Amino acid sequence: GRRQQHMCFCVRTVLEFFPNSSRDCGGITAFLNERFHLRAELSNGMITLYRRGNGIDTILAKQKCTASHVWFKIETRFQKYGFFFAESPEAWQALDPAVDGTILCSESAGGFTGVFLGIYASSNGVESRGYTDFDWFEYLGLEE
Repeated sequence: GRRQQHMCFCVRTVLEFFPNSSRDCGGITAFLNERFHLRAELSNGMITLYRRGNGIDTILAKQKCTASHVWFKIETRFQKYGFFFAESPEAWQALDPAVDGTILCSESAGGFTGVFLGIYASSNGVESRGYTDFDWFEYLGLEE
């Protein structure tokens, strides 16, 4: 992960997904801690946007996705975190363009480290031979 350093920023990545089980997933996250974060992930032919608040996941959006190459983007303006994906370069589709990011504030969720933006892959606790390759990850500060 990379620490959020700007109130307005954009992070992007592209992944290649080769699951071996229905529990395999890969995606992008705005992460304060394990109990408070936002994440968009590819799993089982779907891209799902989750908000985890106080340890409880809420699904904010779901989109079907059949591509094995997927681009993810988080574009943030102050406390609004926009989550996007694309099945080809720059063909962005919004999962949710303005997720309330106040759950990622230290005042709301505790802690002092601030938000990290990052990529991840998981088999959710089950051994798997599946894998996710990330080609690149970029962070860009935007003008306010």
